[in-house]
Amino acid sequence: MQELDWVPVTFEGQEGYRLDFMCFVPMGDPRAVGPQAGAATIIAMPPQGRAGFTAMAVGPPGQPPAWRHITPIAVPHDQSSLSGDADLAVPGDEDTPAQWDLSFEVPRGQPGDPGDMDFEDLNDVYGTAAEGYVPTWSATAGGADTPGLVYTSAGHGGLYWPSSISNTTAANGQLRTVTSVQIPVQPFDWRPRVDAGCIISGTVNTRPHLLARVGDASSGDIVGRAFTVPGVAVQNPPWMSGVPAGSDADHGVIAAGDGPTIIYLRAEEQASTVDNYTTTGSTTWFNVKVEKVV
Repeated sequence: MQELDWVPVTFEGQEGYRLDFMCFVPMGDPRAVGPQAGAATIIAMPPQGRAGFTAMAVGPPGQPPAWRHITPIAVPHDQSSLSGDADLAVPGDEDTPAQWDLSFEVPRGQPGDPGDMDFEDLNDVYGTAAEGYVPTWSATAGGADTPGLVYTSAGHGGLYWPSSISNTTAANGQLRTVTSVQIPVQPFDWRPRVDAGCIISGTVNTRPHLLARVGDASSGDIVGRAFTVPGVAVQNPPWMSGVPAGSDADHGVIAAGDGPTIIYLRAEEQASTVDNYTTTGSTTWFNVKVEKVV
């Protein structure tokens, strides 16, 4: 074994030693040393012992790395340079593969040319466009087993009210119309939602109810009512909109295309009396909302 001189040197600011020696590589296992392995074992003997450089030989295969997260990042289509970044997230060992996170830039597609579609030229839209209509998907838009879009009313019929309300007196009778509202033809089946109120001035013997009737002042379907109580001369009965209990499903319903339809606010005496009662326009309230029947 050759005894070496350990010469102190400074290399790139780092203190160390320079060893001058001849290296002898014995013939042996070609996996450990020799031209086939590209490595050799070198032992250097310092004055007080030995120093060794581990032989470099082919080791056993390791675990292949795995991607934990892959994240594409969209960038403008005309960006000239793209980049990516791989980060070690979980180190591996001889039994567990290392896990890496990868993020990389991907250019967006180039903007296309503006479209020139005309909605009226589509061949899967049925019906006729009209004010207040919107295209709605239906499985039977074009008939049985023919799905598509069909023009349908949006179902918003609006709110209507009288331009003025007159006073009523005994001359109007015990069963009288207080006011009314005319609703134009609607493109869907609908029922009126009535909001009303009225102060009724009479005697302790009078008990007229307020009612909203559809289409006919004396016999039309009732779609709202306010009940008075006996023994009170001046009353402001609470109003309830809707249909009477036990009514048919089509009670108060106006079919699509029918009309115009008049909704009447009525005062109808319930007691057997000839006493008079009155109403005034300034203390009477009446408006009608069109509600689509679904």
